[in-house]
Amino acid sequence: MTDLIAVYHSDAILSQVREMDERYELADENEMSHEFVDWFFDEKKNECGTVWFMMMAAMWEGWKGREEHVNVTAESIDSHHSH
Repeated sequence: MTDLIAVYHSDAILSQVREMDERYELADENEMSHEFVDWFFDEKKNECGTVWFMMMAAMWEGWKGREEHVNVTAESIDSHHSH
């Protein structure tokens, strides 16, 4: 029985690794950050049902906009402090 549990546990770990590889491959192919796809798959995908890919694309646009805003704000703060 212990061997069966070990095999199941090993298969479960391999499945998780494959899922992460596929997740990051999808991110790389679509120029999305790994941070974003982790958040989306862990927090949102199940809620989106069969339209998850379209929802992911829309949410990515919002995520990118947020990142750009944060970067511009940080640059603005840095330039004020350097003067």
